[in-house]
Amino acid sequence: VSAQHVSVITEGLAAVPDWLAAEDYIAAEDTLVALAVQADPVTVRRAVRRLRAYWDHEGTPPADHADASARPWREFRYHWTR
Repeated sequence: VSAQHVSVITEGLAAVPDWLAAEDYIAAEDTLVALAVQADPVTVRRAVRRLRAYWDHEGTPPADHADASARPWREFRYHWTR
């Protein structure tokens, strides 16, 4: 593993979300180190980006419009006049 690999991994794991469990952090670090043994730094950087995108996606709460989208869009109104 080169110094470039180490810098890519440390930069990628520096912005870990607060909600991430310690065992998930350790698993991510082990996976990135195993990848660094086999691949070049560009590939490791790509893996770090995907991992951070996954963390960002998992940590975002659902939007407020999720309840509105669960309701049907069709509506029937009836008005009677003389």
